[in-house]
Amino acid sequence: MSGGHFGYVHSRVSSFAEDLERDIANNGVPNSDGDTYDYSPAVIDALTSIQAQAEKMARLMKAADYLYSGDTSEEFFLKDILEIEKTL
Repeated sequence: MSGGHFGYVHSRVSSFAEDLERDIANNGVPNSDGDTYDYSPAVIDALTSIQAQAEKMARLMKAADYLYSGDTSEEFFLKDILEIEKTL
């Protein structure tokens, strides 16, 4: 499968989700620039929710991209969407 109908924009959302997950895991730890982000547990909970939703959205976007690119059938698309929807 290759996708491409929507310019692989789902990969940018997926990268955001991965970067946010890494930053959440490194909360309170200085980064390579010497900056430290030390957010409260309530903020980390909210960021974790955003990360999960971004990851899910990237998967939904990829499914739509593959459908419009002719890389999957309507049947598989609908099955994939149902599985993705169960994740959050």
